[in-house]
Amino acid sequence: MPIHVDGVIQEGNSMSGIMDKYSARLEEAGFGEAERNGFKLAIADTLAKDTAQKNAVELVRQKTEAQNVAMNASIKHIRGSQNAARAAYGEDNKAVLRELHTGITKLNTVKAVVTELAYMKGATIKRQSDLAKNGFSADDIASFDTFRLNLTNADTGQENAKKAQVTATAARDKSAKALAKLIKKIRNIAKVKFKNDEDILKEFGSITVRRSGGGGKEEEPPQKSS
Repeated sequence: MPIHVDGVIQEGNSMSGIMDKYSARLEEAGFGEAERNGFKLAIADTLAKDTAQKNAVELVRQKTEAQNVAMNASIKHIRGSQNAARAAYGEDNKAVLRELHTGITKLNTVKAVVTELAYMKGATIKRQSDLAKNGFSADDIASFDTFRLNLTNADTGQENAKKAQVTATAARDKSAKALAKLIKKIRNIAKVKFKNDEDILKEFGSITVRRSGGGGKEEEPPQKSS
């Protein structure tokens, strides 16, 4: 069942105050201090897990940005070697330019760039002397390994962050659903205990319904994104 986490936390905080207000009468119905404390712990747990999930989302954003930086830097380095080849051999030397993948390789995925970095190191070593005369040094050739390592690490970091986000989201949703069930339990107790007092029953109702001035059956809130 879809659940709006922020809404459940808000409903829980409201319900906490209402149940404290009528604590003595709820205790008569079997919902005493231990149950109230358990309810408040459930709110705190959902809030903590929601915060952890939001932090996980932010970490994915940061790791994705780092991956993009590493990928763009790697592509720039590859293009630098190809520009040096153009300068060294001229645009008409199709065989050498093809050997260095000049203008023919699409670098639009991490896997493609990592593979290309490994290939280009070997290809440029063969042309090291000519490339060095045109601005691409032995150190630049050695740097292919560094760029490949940086990109691989950045990609691994992003994938791990994405897995952590999935875990955090599942934990948050599980906690929120458990809290929502407790809220419904308290409302069901109230429907029996305060069946002859419509005003009190309204206090135990959804704050969304109360604010809108509506009545009737509560609707399930929409799914929260991410």
